[in-house]
Amino acid sequence: MFVRAVLLLTVFLAIQAHALEMPSAPGPSSFPEALIEAIRKSGAKGVISAFRGDARFHASELQLSYYTNTEGKLTGEFLIGNFTDVARSYTLAVLVDYKQKKFITGGRRVLYHRLNVPAWRHVILPLAIDDIADGGHDVVVLAMDNRQKKDTIGTNFPVLYHRSNFYVKRKDMPVVRYERYKEDGGVFHVPRVVVNSSGRVADFQEGRSETGVAGKKNYFVHINNETETTSKYVVLAIKPGAAAPIMQLEEGMPLFIEVGAAQSAMLPLAGKLVKAAEQIHVVLFREPFVRLEKKHGEINEVHSELLISKGFIVN
Repeated sequence: MFVRAVLLLTVFLAIQAHALEMPSAPGPSSFPEALIEAIRKSGAKGVISAFRGDARFHASELQLSYYTNTEGKLTGEFLIGNFTDVARSYTLAVLVDYKQKKFITGGRRVLYHRLNVPAWRHVILPLAIDDIADGGHDVVVLAMDNRQKKDTIGTNFPVLYHRSNFYVKRKDMPVVRYERYKEDGGVFHVPRVVVNSSGRVADFQEGRSETGVAGKKNYFVHINNETETTSKYVVLAIKPGAAAPIMQLEEGMPLFIEVGAAQSAMLPLAGKLVKAAEQIHVVLFREPFVRLEKKHGEINEVHSELLISKGFIVN
């Protein structure tokens, strides 16, 4: 009986170690309208985006962490400011732990939502993400430019995003297995993620057809880790304007990889893309499941950004 009691106590203490401590103050109740108006009046051209969780989730001004001791439902607003001379159209999608998840907006539960933003205006979309399990999570809101003409690929603002941690009752983050792929002996002077149809990172020719397989092509993703430490990534492909805009590179699961310091890794994508002509981007989220705030209101200075390849056409 004594041994059993010790074991139960050990498990209880392990759970308590990850128990959620809610920040004392509620989060901001609105976006910084004065700042948005100042950007608009500045005349500087660009596109901005931001997410604001409802105040009850106790976010700091950074809006990088949200907290709840009740149900696993995150509600808030996503803002896109289009400070350019042309109207823009975006497809919005939500990822929870890097899997696409339905969300609620306008009273409907959807896998994606199209949003039009007039020139020199900003639009705010209320949304909710529910049925999120207890524990810590990475939550990403993606807004993908719907233009699919070949001459626009690789232009500014193809993807807007907001990434945050959402803690439901506990703070323990998911534990995942990271794969290692073929590595070269050093970083190349090319973008940090390149998609091509060759095993050579500097080869930018269009994808070639597989021998004897009609309609299929070979593609490879090259990832350059220019830092002095091993980096972890989750790898996704996105199809702006598609009915299911997020593609997993492994069957139904996110692909988590790690690349050594000052190394370049190559991932084969043959047979993993689409059959019809599409615009494709490959995106990497660096350091998944890292805590984005060291403590409440203090940013964690880690390489946690989104990296995106130049778009390419599959045909």
